[in-house]
Amino acid sequence: MAVSDPERISSDIILIKRVQHMIESCLQRYMNKEEVVKELKEKALIEPWLVDLLWRGLEKENPEFFSGYHVRLMLIKQITMFNQLLERQCYLMEQSHQEEHQDNNHHTTGSQVVHEVMPPRSSQYNLMNSLDGFIIHGLQQSLPLASK
Repeated sequence: MAVSDPERISSDIILIKRVQHMIESCLQRYMNKEEVVKELKEKALIEPWLVDLLWRGLEKENPEFFSGYHVRLMLIKQITMFNQLLERQCYLMEQSHQEEHQDNNHHTTGSQVVHEVMPPRSSQYNLMNSLDGFIIHGLQQSLPLASK
């Protein structure tokens, strides 16, 4: 088959459009370049060099979008880290409160020790989960890419 064969060129264009569409789908899921390369290699058997080439092409065609996109990725990372720290803080506060409660309500009757068990403070966790959903939901929006 010759390189200038119209069928070959047509199939190459179709492949490029298909991979570009997959990259755009990954962008809508806020994946970074490394995650996109890995995902397309594992799930669609797309060579990393092709993903890299098309990614750079999209960046060149859409510099404003990618500038904002990289800021969003950093923000998502910071929100995720904040949520993890908040979850850890809630857990530690819960543990501390339970220990204090057990120490204050520790009764002995003969050789038997009785501990009052505190109900879980699920409202803190529900608030945290609601906050997490609100923050992430606020970031999810369609990502316009110029198509050529």
